[in-house]
Amino acid sequence: MAKMVFQKILEEGAAKGTLPRETRQATRWFQQKARRTRTTPRQVWSAKERHKHYTLRRRLLGNMYYFFYEAEGKDNLPFWDAFPLVVPIELTNEGFLAINFHYLDWKLRAIFMDRLLDLVRQTPDAADRSEQSQEGKLDWRKINYSRLSRFAKYKYFRPCLKQYKFSNMRSRMIQLSKEEWDIALFLPLERFQNSRKTEVWMKSRQQIMNRGGK
Repeated sequence: MAKMVFQKILEEGAAKGTLPRETRQATRWFQQKARRTRTTPRQVWSAKERHKHYTLRRRLLGNMYYFFYEAEGKDNLPFWDAFPLVVPIELTNEGFLAINFHYLDWKLRAIFMDRLLDLVRQTPDAADRSEQSQEGKLDWRKINYSRLSRFAKYKYFRPCLKQYKFSNMRSRMIQLSKEEWDIALFLPLERFQNSRKTEVWMKSRQQIMNRGGK
């Protein structure tokens, strides 16, 4: 049975009138988180790490991040998000493939995140003691395109799947712990260019429904 953690958070917040999370407390949390961030794209994808893909997969994939981004060919895109909220799922030659939750409205974000909880890593990675590799992240061995596309319950990933290049990042990567996912998911920080967020969300819903499944 699917967990309802994030859907309950959304329902409770809506009932109290605190969602979307535009409260001063949430704003302060984000500002403090950004100031403490030290991880840069150059550090993640350094010449040293580029030749150690296994280590990079363990550290990057399955975690949740914010960063500023400038899309390639931005003037020709119907819309794009300049401040993605992503979980990287696969590496590419120049960056990674990721789920950007901003492409879903708050209700679908909650449903999708609840279904992804089945893929959370329960034990630390004994081979890598870095903070990025510990329990509480999505398991990089399970969260991949093949698995997501195979099961109908993960269908929400389709409009969210985007490619990102390290060279196009315009800020540090703000990593979020599992305890902070509920705050990040419902903060209205999407920065869609060339289109309103309501239009983007409507198109995402259409894309999900057109593919069918439950």
